[in-house]
Amino acid sequence: MDLPEQVIFVIERIHAAGGQAWLVGGSVRDMLLGRPVQDYDIATTLRPDSIEGLFPDLRPYTAGKRFGTVSVLINGTTIEITTLRGEDSYTDSRHPDRVYFISDIESDLARRDFTINAIAYDPLAQYGIVDPFMGRHDLAARVIRTVGDPRERLEEDPLRMLRAIRLAAQLGFDIDKCTWQAIKRLHPLLDKVAFERIRDELSKLLLSPCLAAGFDHLTSTGAINMIFPRPGRADLSPGQAGIISGIDPVLTVRLAALCFYLYPGKSDIEIMDMLKSLRFSRAEAKDAASLIRGFKALLTYDPEPYNIRKLLSIIGQKDMSSLIVWYAEAARAHNSRRMSDRYSKIRQMYEEILQNRDPVSLKDLAITGRDIINAGIGKHKPEEVGEALRTAHDWVLHNPKLNSRDKLLEELLRIYSH
Repeated sequence: MDLPEQVIFVIERIHAAGGQAWLVGGSVRDMLLGRPVQDYDIATTLRPDSIEGLFPDLRPYTAGKRFGTVSVLINGTTIEITTLRGEDSYTDSRHPDRVYFISDIESDLARRDFTINAIAYDPLAQYGIVDPFMGRHDLAARVIRTVGDPRERLEEDPLRMLRAIRLAAQLGFDIDKCTWQAIKRLHPLLDKVAFERIRDELSKLLLSPCLAAGFDHLTSTGAINMIFPRPGRADLSPGQAGIISGIDPVLTVRLAALCFYLYPGKSDIEIMDMLKSLRFSRAEAKDAASLIRGFKALLTYDPEPYNIRKLLSIIGQKDMSSLIVWYAEAARAHNSRRMSDRYSKIRQMYEEILQNRDPVSLKDLAITGRDIINAGIGKHKPEEVGEALRTAHDWVLHNPKLNSRDKLLEELLRIYSH
């Protein structure tokens, strides 16, 4: 396996200091799968103080030192170096009550979540792979399986249930039967997990290539009801899951579609509040609510140019394109001739609007608020300036050919002259 030279540099320096070092976790898994590696984690026999002293030239980051982790930054790549460790029970269902350092790599791997993440690799050793839990076998079999007893692993940190579902959706793997049954039994423990951690796993899941399978695991295990509580059991249908997985892989777009199907009766404000309670940012929650409004408009508006221009002026070209893809997926899933015909009309109008470069936003208007003031409108009633701009904007949405400075000011003066 080819490694970046900065990773080799760290491992060589640890070896030179008399320690042992292995690449561990997701980086080994992804290299074995031929996938791009996002993060590099190294496990070592050296203690944190020794690691900190070994890299003074790299100004090591020591916030995780009490858990045995020291980080270094080399050429833009962050590498976490963690002393081999064992752990006691997890009273808070997230952090071990006590961490103690050990010297056995296999014991260190035994505390990890899934077999495919419990593989270690020392590129300087003759037999570099350490795989005591048959992680490579599970990679070949394309299965997510806990290290050891599923109940024990998932009770230690209930977020691992969502992580198993997310990894299965990202990699296109199945979940081992015993692990799946443990998730179904233990999913109420997700109530103990911080919203921020759930949000992060959900965000990764929503952008996964095999999202429909991920939704199937979420609904069949009951885990979705711990993330999105609602009265009754109105889970996603396979058709709805297929729609969401077929639309643009943009977080807010897929989040909007998910909320639309889970909460068809909720208002925009309720959707925003719910997403903010899950610790999505205000901007993300607002964008998702706006997309839901836009999709409802596509479902109900008469498909004529004015309505398409108006919607485009509200949500912008990027989101409008995503909404049209969403509508196409919905038409396909429902096998609806009416929706398919409607989609064809909407798509044609949208493409003509873009091709003709029709003015759709306020900034596209041939006049500004200053032009209106200079024409004498709003001199005694300042609120008339904004009202006049909105009026001109609506005219142009109806007929783009009216977007002329002289024409618009002439018509506005006719209305607002006193």
